[in-house]
Formats: sequence, C-alpha cells, structure tokens
Amino acid sequence: MKSWHLPSLAGSSDKQIAREPGADAPRAPSVGRQKPRVLFSSPECRIIIVDLLRGEDMADHRVRERAVVEVISGRISIEAAEKIMECETGTLVTFDPGERHAVRGIDDARLLLMLAPWPAAGHNSASEAPHHHLPANATAEPIEDAIGKHKRILLVVDPTISDTRVVRPSVRAVVERHPAEVYVIAPIFTTHLHWATNDDADAIADAEQRLATALQQLYDRDIEADGTVGVADDVLTAIGDALAQFPADEIIIAVHADHDRHWRERNLAGKIRSHHSQPLTELLVEADGVASVRT
Repeated sequence: MKSWHLPSLAGSSDKQIAREPGADAPRAPSVGRQKPRVLFSSPECRIIIVDLLRGEDMADHRVRERAVVEVISGRISIEAAEKIMECETGTLVTFDPGERHAVRGIDDARLLLMLAPWPAAGHNSASEAPHHHLPANATAEPIEDAIGKHKRILLVVDPTISDTRVVRPSVRAVVERHPAEVYVIAPIFTTHLHWATNDDADAIADAEQRLATALQQLYDRDIEADGTVGVADDVLTAIGDALAQFPADEIIIAVHADHDRHWRERNLAGKIRSHHSQPLTELLVEADGVASVRT
C-alpha cells in the first residue's frame, strides 16, 4: 500500500531567479508555471498532481487516455463541448479518450489527474523512461516511504485560535504527517489598548494556554513536542528563530477564519515561502472546528 496527503504536497516549479551568494542568503521564490508531479505510474493508470495559479490555464487540448480530474483545493473552470463549468473543491470530472477540453484557474488550485490506461495506444510517450527515472522534482514520495525518517514539523497556531475544538484540527493535520517531532509557536496577540497601557498579561496567558492545549493534544497521541510563545506582530522572526534550533521539514500555519484577512493583507504566507525552503501548508479553521487546507 502507498499513500499521499494531497493538500500538503510541495509544489514543483522552475527556479527562474538565481539565489544570492552566501550560505545564509534567502532562497529565491518559485516563479513561473508549476510542473506536474507524478505520484504513481503503471500500465493501468498514471496519477498526477497539477497546480494552477489564479488566471493560469491549460489551453484547449486532449489526451488519448480516459482522464479523471478531481479538484483538491481552490476553484477552476472547465470548457468542454461548448460548455463552461465552474468546479470548486471536491468536484470530480471525467473526460472520454480524445475529448477536447480547457482548464483555467479561477483561484489558485490543486488538481488530481488520473489517465487510464497508461499510456494509451498511440500515445507519443510510449517510449518514455520508467517512472523511477523521472527527475526528482517531477515525482512525489508516498507517506509510508517517509515513515521511520526523523520528520519534524513546525506548527504555528494563530492568536485567535484558543478554543480546544479549534486547536484540534490543527493537531490532526500534524498527526496525519506521521511526525517524529513537533515544535509549536503560539503567537501573543496584543491590542492597541494592551500596547498603550503596557498590560499584555491577558494576551500572554492566552498564548500560554493555547500552547499548552496544542502540546497536550500532541502528547496524548504519543508525539514528541515542545514549543514557545511569540510576538504576533513578528511571526516571521519567531519562525526564523524556531527553525534555527528546530530544523523542521514542514511548516503548518493554523489560521482562524476571522483572522485570515490579517494574514493575507500582510502576505505572511508568501514571505515565509520566500525566506524558507520548507513546504508550507495554511490550515484555515472555522469557529466550529471545521478546517480547510490552503497550500
């Protein structure tokens, strides 16, 4: 058995900007079209992950295989047979062999594509090298291949996530990755009144409680974990300091839906990706504990 956690797979793209010299120089951001990632390939079928940026499209085309497309995250539009359909997360679409269609990203989107059989008769990739000879950045490793490795996850819990039921999906997302160790950052959220009066005791107490709740839930699942509180207005520094002592393999940020605008306006996720090479997953948590993934 092999398995993949599709929402958290790191994207694959060309680095079109050279990295600055020096060991401490930040990594250049990924620029340009995302490359497909092959998860599995056999004579029965090929499974591929495709990331589309908002406004990016896969122009009118066809394949010789039967194609099945599932929207893992985001929203796309599909044009086929002179019809246009908008597809949100969770939508499954099939195409007959040779059926022409075009796909466009309405929002940033991740798609799961299955082609069967692989390759179909007459496919121009019939002489393609075996799957295990594909470039490393064109494939994605199954979860079980990572089990047993010393996988480390850095979890950042948004200041507005304090209720136990809201922390729970954040912990669940971590557990699904089979980590060996987890480090939790609970940012301190201070209002203008706290800042003016220099009274941030309540904010500190809230962050400490949030940290304790997350750590206890990880302990209950026999996961080794540690953590700290940090200043909410300087999350980037807090993450950098944490990574200096805890070299994580992945970063997960759990953001409360009511606080999401703050993160987006400051483009914190984009800044984290531009400064750190670890895959980043944003977990958007509603007040009732329902969570969705934004990669």
